[in-house]
Amino acid sequence: MTVYVLNEWVWEDCLGSNGATHQAEAARALTSLHEGSDAIIVVKGTAFESKAWQLCRSEDLLRRSIAALWKDGFFYDSKKCILRDIGRLPPLGPPLAVAVKPDDHYLVQAQASAPGSVIVTTDDPLMKVLAAHELPFLSREDFLARLK
Repeated sequence: MTVYVLNEWVWEDCLGSNGATHQAEAARALTSLHEGSDAIIVVKGTAFESKAWQLCRSEDLLRRSIAALWKDGFFYDSKKCILRDIGRLPPLGPPLAVAVKPDDHYLVQAQASAPGSVIVTTDDPLMKVLAAHELPFLSREDFLARLK
């Protein structure tokens, strides 16, 4: 089992912000994650969670079906979703706290809370920092390829 820390790209894709192709890919990825043995970490009180609930408020039928999968298949299933409170995450050490953009601190902190977890991101500067500190990560493209 792999535990993933997804950043907000998944919700931007699901909302359709990045086009229909990305929306379909993100929906398939969530379905694949749900059907497999892997899990995700969700940090309450973050942009990731906020965008997930934004999806849930959509009137669009496709978005609503993705939102239903999110709520029932992940958020309310403790086997698929590891919930963390932002105030209870381990602090970042000085090298990472300086190198990682403040908006991304929660991703690295969430990863530190679950040893062996993998951050999945589209953020090139974050990927460079993670690589420099030898922290496990995947790009969106590598993550999608892994789930096929």
